[in-house]
Amino acid sequence: MYKLIDSAKFIMCVRSKRFRPDTLMDIFYLLNIQNMNCKKLFKTLLFIITAFVIVSCSKDDCDLEHIDKLQGLPALKTGTFPEEDLTLNVGEQYVYAPKASSPLDIYYQWYQNGEDMSTDPSFTFNAEHPGRSKVILELSNDLGKVTLENKVMVPGADYSKGCLIINEGWFGHGSGSISFYNYEKNSIEHWCYKNQNFGDVLGVTSQSATLWNGKLYVCSKEDNQLVVMDPKTLYAENSCGKLANYQAYEFIGLNDDYGIITHGGYFSRINLKTFETITLVSVGNTYTGTGSGIAYNGKLILNVNSSGWGSPKVYTIDIAELCSPDLKPTDKVAFQELDITTYGGTRFVQCKDGNIYTVETTKDGKNNLVRINADFSLKKVAMRDDYSPSSFGAYREASFCGTPEGIFYYIAGGKIYKATFDNPAPGDTDRIHQRRLRILWRRHPRQSKDQRITGHVPDRRLSEKSSGKIQRRHRRKDIRNSIRWLLFPGYIHF
Repeated sequence: MYKLIDSAKFIMCVRSKRFRPDTLMDIFYLLNIQNMNCKKLFKTLLFIITAFVIVSCSKDDCDLEHIDKLQGLPALKTGTFPEEDLTLNVGEQYVYAPKASSPLDIYYQWYQNGEDMSTDPSFTFNAEHPGRSKVILELSNDLGKVTLENKVMVPGADYSKGCLIINEGWFGHGSGSISFYNYEKNSIEHWCYKNQNFGDVLGVTSQSATLWNGKLYVCSKEDNQLVVMDPKTLYAENSCGKLANYQAYEFIGLNDDYGIITHGGYFSRINLKTFETITLVSVGNTYTGTGSGIAYNGKLILNVNSSGWGSPKVYTIDIAELCSPDLKPTDKVAFQELDITTYGGTRFVQCKDGNIYTVETTKDGKNNLVRINADFSLKKVAMRDDYSPSSFGAYREASFCGTPEGIFYYIAGGKIYKATFDNPAPGDTDRIHQRRLRILWRRHPRQSKDQRITGHVPDRRLSEKSSGKIQRRHRRKDIRNSIRWLLFPGYIHF
């Protein structure tokens, strides 16, 4: 069935450098392998030969540029797999048809943006919609694998004609994602960020998105805690990795050079040009977290959970002090407390009248819509008693937003209401009619079947006029994904 070659002569050949990996097939012919039953012997001999050659070359410093051939891994025929990135138009296709050889059976595995696509020898990429994808081919046999990679660009991404939905993902474990609700098509597209960035993902448990100076800043609690992207295309422009040992909640822009990121304790100042951060800038006793905020008239208005669970405050901090180049992590910045009571998180809306609006809440259900004037004086009017603030425990953003024209929207009793400062407690006649969207979430490995949840999006009349974010969080324990934010592009952030 086979013939053994003189091992002494073979080793002499190796030591004299007359043996090259390119001649390995000659040795295979000498072995005269004639049927599949000899494969085990073939692999054993191949490992022995490889060991001899590597040991010899390590002593003699010989060239191992053909080591893949020596190892018996699949070898790709030149010109059968793209060496340059591809650009396609929507509706076009590209067929990957690589040619490979191997002394053993070859197995094919295709991935697109990290998703398992096919095990066929060829793969057809369909440019169904604009995106930027990474196609990976793994060629393997019983001895190992070779990985090939190619990028495909399909230009034309435009997420400005609808709203962006920030999904937190599997809480504490999985990365967040961005979905897009298209007003014109009445349709929803999932995994937008991933599909526009070659399979890259956001951080774990995404929390919020902020429009600031023409950029979109997405915060996640863990890992990749801040990602900066173009709001129209969602092309990533920068990311920071892990900023601090605290969970990240929200990005708040201060000026062209600096912003802050609120955390599960204290907050961080970030240089928007270098991404350098100063963490643990303390404001009083902030061990239970800082939340939403807004830059206004030289001050940072910040929601701070300053004295234990259930006792958040609203502070103002001088922006000039926050942006000082001499600021150190151990410094305590000065603050003033506003007379706004809240037992949960709140948000801030800036309107064209030059004032800031927020919500005051009490545990006995006495809630107020609050106007913060330019001199930081306050005026309060009663709003619906069934409005509930967000939590600093399992942190989530407040369900309150508004427009520059002074139209406010908030969730009370599970319903969305449209209010003004003159009519802060609207009745059911002012309740926003909602469209029901059926959203299919990806199956989690621990779930026995696909799970669907139903979210609510305001009707188109609201969407065209509103700005900022309306949060909908699904509380069912068996659903790992939840809608985190609805972000309406094209308006100011608040």
